[in-house]
Amino acid sequence: MIMHAEYLGVGYHDRIRSLLRVKKPILPDSVIDASLNINAMKLILTDEIFVPLATGQIERNAINFEKVQSAAIHVLAGVLCASLESKCPGLRKWRRVGQKQFEKARWYIESLKSSSTVPV
Repeated sequence: MIMHAEYLGVGYHDRIRSLLRVKKPILPDSVIDASLNINAMKLILTDEIFVPLATGQIERNAINFEKVQSAAIHVLAGVLCASLESKCPGLRKWRRVGQKQFEKARWYIESLKSSSTVPV
């Protein structure tokens, strides 16, 4: 969990709950940190962000780190919507909420690519 906080930022659990407008009893830290959810987020972002960062196609700086962090938060929020859909289906239209989170993540990813050092 500490590694996730270093990467996703301090207070990322509350930030995700705020994005999804749910309280901690509905979406506890343990669900957010579940390896299935974290690994799904990483898998989605590997080709889009992690590989270009590792190969120097995206410059490592504070502004880009914030964009990576925001993209990761939104992707993880989108991933979590699938479990929320099965846990509390009547609360919200979780597929639409998840799609909006993925769209926000896409904005950050495109912003990173437009500031890349070489074509991605």
